[in-house]
Amino acid sequence: MGLGSVVMAALLSTFIFVARSTLSLVDYMEMNTQARVALEHFSRDARMAEEVLAFSTNELVLRLPTGSGGHSVTYRFDGASQNFTRQVADGNPEVLLTLVEAFEFRRYNLLQQPATNLLETKQVQIDLRAVRQDPARLRVTNHVLSARFILRNKPVAN
Repeated sequence: MGLGSVVMAALLSTFIFVARSTLSLVDYMEMNTQARVALEHFSRDARMAEEVLAFSTNELVLRLPTGSGGHSVTYRFDGASQNFTRQVADGNPEVLLTLVEAFEFRRYNLLQQPATNLLETKQVQIDLRAVRQDPARLRVTNHVLSARFILRNKPVAN
């Protein structure tokens, strides 16, 4: 009876460990997939952009070329909802990434120094931290620092 109880306890603890690890792995996969899709949208639009219309650490508005519709696209992080969204012109926002704990847009000039105004902005970058946490599991985080995307169609300003 005593040996059976020890074996059952060992099997139960192993099962719980494996189950929690699997759920954490699923959370990591979900966060990585969302981040990859969000960065693909962002990189495509940033490389195509002709102009930066507005910039803050949580919002970036780009004007895309006329050949692609000549519209603006807004990327925004909402700290209250913890969502990172993309909105084309006056359309409805599309949620790209959920449960974002920290977020920051960064901008750089042609010399790869931090840009101080919209005219000299030639590169943009995203720094974010997504999180998943369930009371029954450990906290899982994913820190994403994107590449610096060059605004290829934007004229150069000193």
